Amino acid sequence: MKKHLILLSSILLISGCARHAVKPGEKPPVPRESGLMRKLLPAEYELSLDAKDIRQANIYSHFVAANLFEQERLYDKAIAEYQAILAIEPGFAEALTKLGHVYTKIGDIGKAREMFELAISSNPDYGPAYVFLGVLQLGKKETDKALVTFEKAVRYDPESYLARMQYGSLLY
Repeated sequence: MKKHLILLSSILLISGCARHAVKPGEKPPVPRESGLMRKLLPAEYELSLDAKDIRQANIYSHFVAANLFEQERLYDKAIAEYQAILAIEPGFAEALTKLGHVYTKIGDIGKAREMFELAISSNPDYGPAYVFLGVLQLGKKETDKALVTFEKAVRYDPESYLARMQYGSLLY
């Protein structure tokens, strides 16, 4: 756990510049790196990140934190991290799907189903959301719905072993 927290704090430190307020059109201040970066870059070169880079770094740091919390079974904290991602990027299908998976782990099937359906509505081509929704439908004995869901899962995520296996078993 300690090495995970050290890794997490390093990532958060790197992406910490995302927490500073920046006026539209301005680039955030990024301190010039010392040591190796100073040797590699000319003196007149200034390091800077645009808003997209900062947003991506912030999302990535939340994903890393959520995965670590999930591994440690700290599901409330994992949920908070996925919700932070969705505050930055509403409708992000991967975050919605992972959040739904965490809700499944804590037994909140209603919220899990809602997250999978939101992921599908925000990105109809995102196969993993169909896979998880299909598994929930099978658990609820909704085999007709599950068959349609797994058919879409195979269409959008043909590499998914679970999707192909479940779809095949429902056909026979």
